[in-house]
Amino acid sequence: MTKKLLLTSLIVLCLVSMANATCTPPTTLKCECQHPIINSEGKLACGEDYCAKNGKKCMPNGSCCEADKFCESSLGKQCCPDGQSCDTTKGCQETNSDIEKLCAKGSGSVIIANNGNKFCIKSSQMDWYEAQEWCLNNGMSMASMYDLCPSWIYDTYGECSEFKETGDVSVWTSTLNPIGDAFLIHLPNGEVRVDIQYPDWGDYSAICTF
Repeated sequence: MTKKLLLTSLIVLCLVSMANATCTPPTTLKCECQHPIINSEGKLACGEDYCAKNGKKCMPNGSCCEADKFCESSLGKQCCPDGQSCDTTKGCQETNSDIEKLCAKGSGSVIIANNGNKFCIKSSQMDWYEAQEWCLNNGMSMASMYDLCPSWIYDTYGECSEFKETGDVSVWTSTLNPIGDAFLIHLPNGEVRVDIQYPDWGDYSAICTF
């Protein structure tokens, strides 16, 4: 059997095995989203990416993923199902669009941080426990300092610039210091403060996450 005939036979075997769109000929060659071809040197090779040809992305199992659902993160390549979006660290994650429905149901207002994350604010004079209860009663949880400001450093207090110029309101957070005082943020200037976590104490608003 000539070398060319052998290569042709390998290709035939490969094409027969492509029921799952994955081509693994009986050599070290692996074609994921490409049909096997014989290149100009007469060697078996992977040809054109047929996913890309159709505007899609190639997945490791040989399937094609719609470009807007494709997710590449530290977890590898994923094809996110409907209702999920891509996080470059965590991979496919549930979208937080439901927070809009929950927030509206509780007569709150959705606020969008500079990084694109959405939160629900109930502008009302509440103590810490009332703010926590409002979030829970509406299917959410009170946001922490780290939810609101991922780069915030506990030891420095510092500021949270994610919400500047978003409204003249101060919000309780779920983050406490060692003596039980709760951190809060004055959104217009990002100032971080603490106040006493006692019933009937404080007149700040609730901010919730989903």
